[in-house]
Amino acid sequence: SVTTSKVDISCTGGNTGSITINASGGTAPYQYSNDGGVTYQSSNIFTGLANGNYSIYVKDVNVCAVSVGLVNISQTVDITAPTITCPSNITAIATSASGAIVNYSAPTGSDNCSSATVVLLSGLATGSTFPIGNSTVTYRATDVAGNYADCSFTVTVGGTAPAITCPANIVVNNAPGQSGANVSFTASDNIGNPASTITYSKNPGSFFPIGIT
Repeated sequence: SVTTSKVDISCTGGNTGSITINASGGTAPYQYSNDGGVTYQSSNIFTGLANGNYSIYVKDVNVCAVSVGLVNISQTVDITAPTITCPSNITAIATSASGAIVNYSAPTGSDNCSSATVVLLSGLATGSTFPIGNSTVTYRATDVAGNYADCSFTVTVGGTAPAITCPANIVVNNAPGQSGANVSFTASDNIGNPASTITYSKNPGSFFPIGIT
């Protein structure tokens, strides 16, 4: 008598199926075939099988062959999404009014059946200049069955506070026949990002009366 057992394929497009044949009677040793008796092997286990029908034969040492019939290796539909891991949120300081160049490690994906393809879904790639403020970056991992998973992280680019430089105290003589003088001066800031706007309580070039202002 001959009995068979099988293991179906657990992943889409896989070739992990197997058939085990158990034979008794006749005269051992036995030979086993899964292609209708075209070829035989001494092992009673066939592995690495793709989905499909396999015609099983067994023959003994006297070349007495028995057809066992068809064994179907089926394929389980993969409905499990891959996993994807994004880097932690990132903070950076602007190096110009445009923001800051930010480098990060690309997310990695894994799957229960096969490798997962990881692509940038939205946001800026590593090495890009991220603008001042918050930017969200989203990646997607997709497996061969079309299942997918997304992950996101935030890149926060902060500005640099201004450091204003004022001119030294100014002493001028009053204009002839005037009770004061027009005085020019300039304050500066070469640090702030984005560039700062300097305002004055009394604008450069204004008329200043005699005395201390």
